[in-house]
This record gives sequence, structure tokens and C-alpha cells, in this order.
Amino acid sequence: MMKTNKISNHWSQYWKTGQLTSLPQDFQKNYTGEIQQQWTQVFNNLNKNSHILDVCTGNCAIALLSASRSKIQNKNFKITAIDAADINRKSIEKRFPDQISNLNKIQLISNCKVEDIELANNEFDLITSQYGIEYCHWEKAAQQVHRLLKTKGNFVMIAHSGSTEIIKTMKVEKSDYEFLKTIEIFQCFDDYCCQSINYAEFIKQLKTKQKLVIKRFNNQPSELMRALLLATDGILFMQRNILEANKIELIKMQQQYHHAHQRLNDLFRVTQAINNNPNWHEVFIQSNLRLIEKRNIFQNGIYQTGTFFKFIKS
Repeated sequence: MMKTNKISNHWSQYWKTGQLTSLPQDFQKNYTGEIQQQWTQVFNNLNKNSHILDVCTGNCAIALLSASRSKIQNKNFKITAIDAADINRKSIEKRFPDQISNLNKIQLISNCKVEDIELANNEFDLITSQYGIEYCHWEKAAQQVHRLLKTKGNFVMIAHSGSTEIIKTMKVEKSDYEFLKTIEIFQCFDDYCCQSINYAEFIKQLKTKQKLVIKRFNNQPSELMRALLLATDGILFMQRNILEANKIELIKMQQQYHHAHQRLNDLFRVTQAINNNPNWHEVFIQSNLRLIEKRNIFQNGIYQTGTFFKFIKS
């Protein structure tokens, strides 16, 4: 069974960027297309004054969609959102000021794993999860969902599948990170910032490593390699005194890549677990939830982006 690891800093740091989704290349703001349509239908079917819990909420993407539907339909939802990472409300407000009114409708609880939720029994009409609960300890998460739901309440999730277009893209990115580790491009950042090498040696090493990145990009173009080439170009053309005065920015950039690699490893850990146990969702059935709907979700009607599940507590 899938088990949670200790919550690391890499997700907290990501959410502090203010991004609403974990797929920023696909969704510049909140989820759109078929994913948004599925959630709109779910929220449209809820009664007035329903109590919603969004677990593994990140920066509240699904909770914000529910708040928007509540406002449009005058349904007065009570919305609670929980995540194990350290979620900073101000980061969301700064990046998406148009979401402030919706965000104010959400009770946000961060630094709390699903397995550790201590809210009251039979509290919620609907529990939701988008690319989240599959990262948890499956059995414990299922027990919590059953405990927290009211009788006749629904648990709805869109979860990663073992093989989707998202996973295909991530496989390319994973290969890129392994390549970058091999050429030790970030090690020269470390060495320069820690004064193990001087400016001249740093520039020499970076030019050599950039040539390797260019060669790889020409053979296998990717967004990760494109972004890194732009970043290294900026560094190489920067005046020495400016670069020397901004070593902290090099450290931040290196950390961003490191955290992104860790998040990618989390995704592969989850999808590998799902591939090893395609019926993983049955832990919710074993916790006395009845599965009433299961189907694949597609973006633009073409690319599979996950699996939609809907359960009810009898």
C-alpha cells in the first residue's frame, strides 16, 4: 500500500510561488477544460449550505472552483481546505488578486496530513481531491474520508493514472534531470557560491556544461532544457560585479531545480505504486464507501489526464 513519506520542503516552496495547480505548463491559472467541467458538474449537484472538504488542496485550486460556483449559484457553501505543506494565503492573493473574494470563503488549514485530520465525524457533504490523496497512505486516508463524510455524502477525486500524457511528459523531464545530474551543472553553482572555484573557473565550467545542454536540447528539445539554456545565457552575459553581488540568486535557482526534481520523483513514486496496484482505489470500498462512477478524464478531448472517481457513503 502507498505510504506517505515525511513532508518535505519542496512542496511548501512550490506553493509559495502562488501557482494554483501542480501543472503550471498546462494550466496558467486554475484548471480549465474537461477538468473544470467535471468539478463544475459536481458542485452544481450540491444542495445549498453544503459543507465541502478539499484534501491535499495545495493552493486551493479545487476549493476556489467550489467557492466560485457557490457565488454564481448563491449556494452558500461552507468550504474547508487542508494540505500537508505550508500553504501561504498571501502568496495566492499576490499572484491572483481576482481570487481574493473566493479565497476569503475558504477555511485553510496547512501543515496537516489527511491521516492526521482531527475534524468532527460525519461533518462533510462532499470531500474532494485533485491529484492529491493518492500521495497519502491509502488505507488511512480512506478511513478518514469515511469518518468525515455524512451519510449519503460523496467523495470525488481526480487522481493520477499509471499512464497519461502528464506522465509521458514527466518521463522526459525525469530523463533531463538525470542528465543534468550527470554533467554536474549545479555542482559548479555550488562550488562558485561556496568559493571553491573563482569567477573565471566558474564561467569556464558553465560554458562547457552549457554546450552539453545545447547538444542535448538539439537532439531532444524540452521545456526544462529550454528554460535552463535561457538562465545560463543570462548568467554568462551578466557583468562580473553584478553576478558576484547576486550569488544568492544562483543558490535560489539551484534550489528551485532541486525542489522540482523532488516533486517529479514524488509523482513517479505515486504512479509506480498505482501501476503496481491498478485497483488501489478499492481501499475506499473496503472502508464502506460505494463506488458509483469511474472514468478517464481527457484534456481537449484527446489527452488523458487522470481518472475520475465518485463514491458515496451509505
